[in-house]
Amino acid sequence: MDRQRVRQLVQRASTLVFGARRTAHPCFRRSISTSFPDDLKLLRAKIRELGAGNVELDLKYAPGIALVTLRNQEKRNALSPKMMAELADVVDSLEVASTATDDSSLVGVILHGEGQTFCSGFDLSVARSHFLTPEAGKAMTHIMNHTLGRWKKLPLISVAAVEGFALGGGAELAVSCDHRVMSKAAIIRFVQVKMGVVTGWGGGHRLTGLLPRNHALRILGSAPKLAADEAHKLGLADAVCPGGSTLKASEEFLNAYITDSHDGAAYVPAAVRGMKRIVSQMDDDHGRAVVEKDLFCGLWGSPANLEALNKARRKK
Repeated sequence: MDRQRVRQLVQRASTLVFGARRTAHPCFRRSISTSFPDDLKLLRAKIRELGAGNVELDLKYAPGIALVTLRNQEKRNALSPKMMAELADVVDSLEVASTATDDSSLVGVILHGEGQTFCSGFDLSVARSHFLTPEAGKAMTHIMNHTLGRWKKLPLISVAAVEGFALGGGAELAVSCDHRVMSKAAIIRFVQVKMGVVTGWGGGHRLTGLLPRNHALRILGSAPKLAADEAHKLGLADAVCPGGSTLKASEEFLNAYITDSHDGAAYVPAAVRGMKRIVSQMDDDHGRAVVEKDLFCGLWGSPANLEALNKARRKK
């Protein structure tokens, strides 16, 4: 079945379940007036104005290793639209730094959250006024799928340094990396079904590519709290370390791609990046990403989703 036909079937199913038109939950009707452009550059510019927090890039964190830091501690490093735009900027910079010249020494990149939490998903404090319509859901999944798709294809070995919680969209960020290093007390949890939606940033099909089908289905469909030891046993976490040491452990993990552990000889960075490109060519996930995006758009902004988001906001 071709992709266009799959998209038509998904959209038709969404219409049958939710109706051709949806009325926002009364608590969120203010968000209806916000419109979002389809063009990614214009969309990035528009959402850059929304929310707090920032995403920082250090290209010289360690020899051969860059560091990307999510900073929004008041919201447990939840991604605001502003941070989504900045994450896209960071990927732009990493693409240039890793492909501009063959003599670049850059080999790896670490993604981590400031403080004691990796990322708690989407910042719901911004969602209330701007991001609770189906159109807004489409805009969010559009930019995040594009950004994380490019992140995954970077010719750099990526490691998610997971301290504390990686929830919802944070779990999707974690599985977009090549490897995951978790602190002993860290938790990965795909909470999307509790919010009345599916994964919207590509995390569903990426998790299914990392784990056997039955494990991926359980993790996505029943939202268990996946502790570090279980994640390591399943193969989702590549290493587990004491709390507060995920950055150091991630750096040590990446050093295996920089120097030979047996004789200490340095690998040629361009060769390592070339190997990553070869492996990335096997990740032709565009068709699966389209289906996942369409399903998310069919659920985001539905009455069940809005009610779940309203309950989540009341708990905070």
